[in-house]
Amino acid sequence: MSALSNASIATCDNESSKELCERIKVSKRIRYQNLFLLSLRSDLTTHLYPESHNFIMKIFLTGKPGVGKTTVLLKIIEALRGKGVTVGGIVTPEIREHGKRTGFSVRGFCYGRCDNFVSKEVTFASIYGYGRRFGKYRIDVEKFDEVAIPALDYAAKCCDVIAVDEIGRMEMFSDRFRKKLREILESDKPLVATLHRKLVRELSGHGNVMEVTQENREYAHRIIAKRIEDFLKGR
Repeated sequence: MSALSNASIATCDNESSKELCERIKVSKRIRYQNLFLLSLRSDLTTHLYPESHNFIMKIFLTGKPGVGKTTVLLKIIEALRGKGVTVGGIVTPEIREHGKRTGFSVRGFCYGRCDNFVSKEVTFASIYGYGRRFGKYRIDVEKFDEVAIPALDYAAKCCDVIAVDEIGRMEMFSDRFRKKLREILESDKPLVATLHRKLVRELSGHGNVMEVTQENREYAHRIIAKRIEDFLKGR
């Protein structure tokens, strides 16, 4: 057994052990990310999951707040657009007033061959609104569904790839969104989505979870976009 393996069974009840345990966690996380990106670079995923293309092409981007999850997702979308791939789904941008965040909107989008698609945007979470309380925000589930469900329906039927920013705790207030997400996860349609850290355990069994870090955020989009492009070509 290696020194690292021996160390991994040490308790974390004193300062020196806590420091060692933290180093082990970082090491394991880096190794996991390297294996994930390696699998995207090659055909390793087909050996890991030979009968499960649905699993392979469901990619969740998670990470600490502000690390760049949305930026990586948008770069993936842009790279796919450049290859003629049609991408559709939803984004939930912040609403700010005088430099302070006051809520979130939801907007449907489609890039590429998007016949008869009409983009809509509404505020669904606000410190001034009505609906279910989540922290300082009020969540209007009906308004969210009004935009999100038709946009996701369109993406599932008419687009090559579905993109969602984000699958978060506010979005999960919607039963219709949960149902639609389940349908997408069970389909063979590629999905790329940002995922709130607190939902990783719930969804990790349905696809590949990648933690966006300062180390990989500058190049991860190229690898993921290329893997999706190759998958679409091979269908």
